[in-house]
Amino acid sequence: METVHICLNFLLKVLWNSCEIIIVLLPFFMLAGVLQFISMLLRKYSFRIAGEKLWTILAAPGTVLHEASHALFCLIFRHKIKEMKLFAPDGKGTLGYVDHSWDKRSFYQCAGNFFIGIAPVVTGTAVICLITFIFYPAAHRSIGNEEFHCLADVLVQALKLCWRMVRNVADPENFFRWQSWVHLILILLTGSQITLSAADFKGMKAGVAALAAGIVLISFILSFRYVPAELLIRFCGKFMTVSCALMLFAAVWLALITGFMLLISKMGCCKT
Repeated sequence: METVHICLNFLLKVLWNSCEIIIVLLPFFMLAGVLQFISMLLRKYSFRIAGEKLWTILAAPGTVLHEASHALFCLIFRHKIKEMKLFAPDGKGTLGYVDHSWDKRSFYQCAGNFFIGIAPVVTGTAVICLITFIFYPAAHRSIGNEEFHCLADVLVQALKLCWRMVRNVADPENFFRWQSWVHLILILLTGSQITLSAADFKGMKAGVAALAAGIVLISFILSFRYVPAELLIRFCGKFMTVSCALMLFAAVWLALITGFMLLISKMGCCKT
C-alpha cells in the first residue's frame, strides 16, 4: 500500500512539473498569438490601402519567407515535401503553400507538426529583429548577461530589454534617416505575412498531442532528481529572455505600423 502511495505521489509530481513547464512556455505562445492578431490587422489595412494587385506584389517577399519557414521546419523534422510553391497567387487568396507528409508512427515527426505550423511566427520574428540589428546595431548591444532563477526574472528582464531596444530604435533623430524608412518598409513586408492560415492551425493541432506527451516524458525523467521548470529557466533563461524580448519588440513595432496603416485607411475613407 505504501508503494502505491509513493508511486501515486510521484505521478502527481510529474503532472505538476509538466504543468509548470507549460506555464514557463506560456508567454511564448501568448506572444505568438499577439503577433498573429496584429499581423492579421496589418494585412487587412495594408490590403485596403494598396489594393489587391499592388498588395499581391508587395506580399511576395513575406510570402516567400512564410512558405520557406514551413519548408525549413519540414526538413528539420524529417517530413517529406511533396510539393512547394513559395509564391503562386491563385486569385482566391492563396499566395503559396507547402504540401508535406510524415510518418504517423514517428513521435518526432508527429510533434514536428506543431513547430512546422508555427514556423512563420518564429522565422518572421527572427527576420524582423535581424533587420533591426542591421539598421540599428546599438539595439543588439542592449542584450545583457543577467542571471535567472524563476519565470518572473525572465519576464522582467525581457520587458527591460524590449524597452531598451524600442527606445534605441525610436530615437527621434532616426526619423530623419533614409535607413529608418527602409527599415519600416522591410518590417511591413515581413510582418504582414507572419499571420498563420487555417491550414497552419490544422497542422499545429496534429502535433499538439505529441508535444504534450514529450513534455510529460521529459518531466517524468527529470522529476527523479530535479524540478524541470527551474532547470529550464536556469540553463535557458537568457535564451528565453532574448526570445520573449524579440517577440515583444516585433509585436510593438508591428502594432505601431498597423496603427499608422489604420490611420491612413480612415483618412482615405473620409476623403471619399
